[in-house]
Amino acid sequence: MCSKKSNEWLEVDYMESEIVQAIKQMDPRKALGVDGLSGNFFKYNWETVGLGTKES
Repeated sequence: MCSKKSNEWLEVDYMESEIVQAIKQMDPRKALGVDGLSGNFFKYNWETVGLGTKES
């Protein structure tokens, strides 16, 4: 269980620039999750998939 303060921090909206920064720091050969899409996929296709990724 987390504190109310921790929970509020976890629920804060994030900015696209934060997502892009995280993608740039990813190992380009590894996938984020079960979809199997690698860091390289997101780096090279961000203009296409970026908006949908943030809205998910």
